Amino acid sequence: MGIFDKLQKVERKIQRVIERQFGEEAAHEPLEVRRKILEEIEEKIRSVGGKRMFPFNGLIIYLLAPDADSRAVLEAAFIETRQIEIDARHLLDESNCEVPADLQINVRVAGEATPALGRIATKGFHIQYSRRVSKEKKKPAAPPPAYLTVVRGKARRKRCAVAVPQTNMGRLREVLDPSGRVMRRNDLAFLDVEDEINATISRAHAHIRFEQQTGDFRVSDDGSAHGTHLMRQGHLIEVPSGARRGVKLHSGDLIYLGRAFVQFEIKSKAEP
Repeated sequence: MGIFDKLQKVERKIQRVIERQFGEEAAHEPLEVRRKILEEIEEKIRSVGGKRMFPFNGLIIYLLAPDADSRAVLEAAFIETRQIEIDARHLLDESNCEVPADLQINVRVAGEATPALGRIATKGFHIQYSRRVSKEKKKPAAPPPAYLTVVRGKARRKRCAVAVPQTNMGRLREVLDPSGRVMRRNDLAFLDVEDEINATISRAHAHIRFEQQTGDFRVSDDGSAHGTHLMRQGHLIEVPSGARRGVKLHSGDLIYLGRAFVQFEIKSKAEP
């Protein structure tokens, strides 16, 4: 049984639905319009490089209903049941052609003919075809490997990898609240010793975050007592206390935490 034979079987069912609700004369014109719609859609199938394909992924099918009675027939037969959409998809599926996976078909009833709807007044329908280009979401930037090396100050370790999404820096490994609960853990932890340099490092001094949208590392001061600064090519850059985004880091920057400082480095892919 061919595709149009199958669609004719559906047509007889639609005819019975319309005739039961609206009388024998009401079915002729809607069914004729349905056949023409399917014929036009089939004509849009193209042969490209030896393959048959339907080049559109968006269809809006307008059915003309100039009065309340014709609107009621169309809505009952085609809109509420989505029959036109089902038939169009079935036709394309059975036509041995490639169909866009994101194909969308919408069926609407137009109360009057307008220039935008072409020859709908004479045809009884109008189809708008479109090819939407889906916008691929930009993948977040992958963080390159980055490291902190302690240059001045006493820390639990001399060098540590910058963690993603955030690397905390400060005095002590764990910062506790008055009840003894851990408020913060420092990834780069300086020793809590009686030292004129380490004494200028706050327990929750600063942090580094990787910003996926821009692919940047940024350092922020967490309200430290002695401040956070960058030394870049001989220029001192203040990191404002409490500024949410902080300051963008460049590979080679020296990060001053009070009087202690560490070097920030981004390892390139070419490096071993």
